[in-house]
Amino acid sequence: MQVHKLVLAAAITTAFAAGILVAQFGAPVGLPFGGAAAQQQAEAAPDIRVQARALEDGRVEVAVQQRTEDGEWSRRQLPQRRFLPADAPLNRWLTSSAVESMAAPAAAAAEAAEEKPLLCVIGHGHLNDYFWAIARSYSERAGRELGINLRWDTHLHGAEQADAIRGCSADGATVIASTLADPEAVVPALQEADAAGARIITFNSGAEFAHEAGSELHISMDDHATGRLAGERFNDAGVSGRIVCLIHEDVNTGLDDRCDGLAETYSGGEVMPLHIPDDYNAEQTTQFTIDLLTNTEQPRAAGILALNVDTTLAVMEALSRVRGQLDYKPIVGSIGGSPDVARLPLDLRNDHLAFLTNDLGPAQGYLITAALQMVQEFHVPERFVTGTSILKAVPFVINSGAARDAEHADELRDLVDASDRLSESGGGE
Repeated sequence: MQVHKLVLAAAITTAFAAGILVAQFGAPVGLPFGGAAAQQQAEAAPDIRVQARALEDGRVEVAVQQRTEDGEWSRRQLPQRRFLPADAPLNRWLTSSAVESMAAPAAAAAEAAEEKPLLCVIGHGHLNDYFWAIARSYSERAGRELGINLRWDTHLHGAEQADAIRGCSADGATVIASTLADPEAVVPALQEADAAGARIITFNSGAEFAHEAGSELHISMDDHATGRLAGERFNDAGVSGRIVCLIHEDVNTGLDDRCDGLAETYSGGEVMPLHIPDDYNAEQTTQFTIDLLTNTEQPRAAGILALNVDTTLAVMEALSRVRGQLDYKPIVGSIGGSPDVARLPLDLRNDHLAFLTNDLGPAQGYLITAALQMVQEFHVPERFVTGTSILKAVPFVINSGAARDAEHADELRDLVDASDRLSESGGGE
């Protein structure tokens, strides 16, 4: 298996040499190495070599290097999404995020960056989380289109996020955007950056802490409203009994808000927030859900609300394994979706998946980067800023009715393929 993963890692990274720069691991693609166009791309590409190393936890990390004009190899180019999971599936193409500096000499890119002020976006959560992959992809696309010097960091824990904020401030960042999932850890770092002269904006989680953090603008989805909408949809589906609200991060005020909103509107029973250990991979989350579903010593879960699509896929995988053992039909709701949801067996979706709501990953990614530029270029002088402008998007349910019968199978397939293309190109052609 280790040899398989190393070979697959090499294949992933070799895609750079053919000009295949895509947005994230996990989106299946065909690599068109045959044909005249691919041959011309290969001939025009500079010398590139692949590097990969096996890590102690079973993952494989990939990198690429480009030969410079003086014949030396450049520093390693490390895509954000560069880790092949230990449980990577066989016979499926996986791809990394794009390495921008591979398209131009590294020295020229660095020189261009030094001429522009540093703008930082600092998120939270797993690097392999589908939501963050999409949000970052759109954010970096916005950065390219706006021509800004953008630094992106994502950290699972608040203390690491605070360190990244302090690092941006020390490096002279003029505007810093951060989530507030863990305000106790992050707010002090933002206050320090504000005192040092950086402008602050916030997004995604923790709108109620934005003013305390010195934020001029907060962009997010209304997490309470999202939870309330989920409760209404469970009611519409006739669910009766306990609903488990699965929280996939140890500390995240936004996820707590979703569970609270669910409890406000769900009328069929109690809502039980339940934390999944934040270091769990997909298989561990699946096993966690199997234990939840088959534990006869606890009240059964009539419904499950998954707060991101990665959790949804693990829950559906768990149901595919044990639903024949259950004497009832658990109903699942999902915050967020991905093409892989549409690839689940139709009978599994029809029996268990009641609804998906949007998670606004593309919008948050693109808009927060545009906001960085706006504050940089057109900011209001600090002495006039007396509060935070809060922009919260209203969630909606994704209509999956057309996906529930064979008549619309071709339409669904086209939609999934289009979604893959958008993901791979970082938000558009």
